[in-house]
Amino acid sequence: MGTFAPSVYRIIKNNIWSKPEIVSFSGKYVDADPFVTKDGNTIYFVSNRPLHEGDPAKEDWDIWKTERRSSGWGEPVHLDSPFNSSGSEFFPTIC
Repeated sequence: MGTFAPSVYRIIKNNIWSKPEIVSFSGKYVDADPFVTKDGNTIYFVSNRPLHEGDPAKEDWDIWKTERRSSGWGEPVHLDSPFNSSGSEFFPTIC
């Protein structure tokens, strides 16, 4: 069995389907369960990425978000409590 390492992909360009590409903020750690806001400017996702650059990947999963900028996607931001706990979170959704 292979390594499980999902990433977040972009598959639409100019309103048409394109070849999947890993988005700029993803691919180094395991990122999953993306939720894109209705306006398309924010993505919430879960990841095992460390809280601080240089630390090892986390053993649990937390919710992160990134916002679209004119130059592309910004750096992911870790959400604090009450969104994240000492356990794992999955499937972020906004109603």
